[in-house]
Amino acid sequence: KRGESAKALEFLEKVKKETPYSRQCADADLLTAGILSSAGEYDEAFDVLAGILTDKTSASAVKAEALFRSAEILSEKGDKLKATAYYERVYVAYGKFRGIVAKSFLRRGQLMEELGRVPEAIEVYRALLQREDLADLPEYTQVRKHLAKIEEDAGV
Repeated sequence: KRGESAKALEFLEKVKKETPYSRQCADADLLTAGILSSAGEYDEAFDVLAGILTDKTSASAVKAEALFRSAEILSEKGDKLKATAYYERVYVAYGKFRGIVAKSFLRRGQLMEELGRVPEAIEVYRALLQREDLADLPEYTQVRKHLAKIEEDAGV
């Protein structure tokens, strides 16, 4: 598997060199970050994603994905509080990308609960449910059911 990953990374680097000003560069970076992250090379993956976020030519959808993946890496590394800020940035800055926005609300709420911050989690979940444009997404239904349970448990 390691050999396959190395070949994939070489190919992606070649794509970037051959098409330096195209959208393919950001897509190649997202793939590179995914390969590095799945190999446990979180710092390297995070750096690649940071490059996407600082590149003024990166499309908004790609930046939203990079922010989300950055949050996932932070969470995986145990920096859950910092990860919640990244998830929040996704839905504040890139609200039109419904799928990733719904996932970001859900993950932020889950991390708040893991951190013992149930009132903040409830606030995040309620904010998701106020976004009626997300009502057809599975995260919306999941949050609605979960919120009812934790509000009952918390006596809210």
